[in-house]
Amino acid sequence: MRLHLLLPLGATHRGGDPAAIVDLARRAEAAGADGIVLAEHVVMGVDVSTYPWGRFPLEPSDPFPEPLVLLSAIAAGTTRLQLSTGILIAALRPAPLLAKQLATLDRLSAGRLAVGVGTGWHRDELTAHGLDFDARGRLLTDTIAACRALWGPQPATVATESFSFGPVYCLPAPMTPGGPPVLFSGTLTPRNVDRIVRLGDGWIPIMGQVADSIAAGIDQLRAEL
Repeated sequence: MRLHLLLPLGATHRGGDPAAIVDLARRAEAAGADGIVLAEHVVMGVDVSTYPWGRFPLEPSDPFPEPLVLLSAIAAGTTRLQLSTGILIAALRPAPLLAKQLATLDRLSAGRLAVGVGTGWHRDELTAHGLDFDARGRLLTDTIAACRALWGPQPATVATESFSFGPVYCLPAPMTPGGPPVLFSGTLTPRNVDRIVRLGDGWIPIMGQVADSIAAGIDQLRAEL
């Protein structure tokens, strides 16, 4: 069994100081944890009543440090922990920028990065980035497809429904061949199953799932793969 700790982003731990989260990660490594996980919200609207899993557990005004910057600091302060996001709202960053950020972090951490991604649930957050909330599923698929291309042979050309560009160079390449592992979150809709088996390395079951439904989902994904 491997133990990964979700560190308290979005909380007022020590005043929301990002350095306190780095300190927690160091302490987790010293205590024997196998990895740490960081969640993400870049901005929050005042109304969080549309949170799909009950009452939103935080206040919209709670501090939420940017996870990739914070993981870079944690990478520098640790030697063994796997560094993960759970989840990163991938489409909030342009695909070439996200590919470069993740490749750089993968190298800084000597291949310790795993990237959990999802569509996001908070309309105000995607709208603030100029994104179409109703297109967030397609944007997630196309963003990760572009990252996969940019982590491959160079120069890379990207052609998706959302954007096309290239040939371009995006270097340095990740330390992990083909890029860091990507895990998609969410329920196993046909579109999400397709994402996972074509572009992903794993699945993050949605909150509230029970063991039997997770086991059935694993069987389904193995069959589709």
